[in-house]
Amino acid sequence: MSNRREDEAVSAFLEFLEAAVHTVIQRVYSPSLFENRKLYGVSVRQCRHPGVCSYIGTVLGSLKVRC
Repeated sequence: MSNRREDEAVSAFLEFLEAAVHTVIQRVYSPSLFENRKLYGVSVRQCRHPGVCSYIGTVLGSLKVRC
């Protein structure tokens, strides 16, 4: 697999994980903090709070291997 294809696969997987994390945390936070979004044609709920979104993005971004 080329480096570009690996990067695309990792990015897609991290997008999936981000949607999964938002799905899990919606059981903890108030439903009013979430809005509907589309990811690959599927409706998902995403938190609207910028701090929560930033934290999730930072944590998942740290999973990328930097060479």
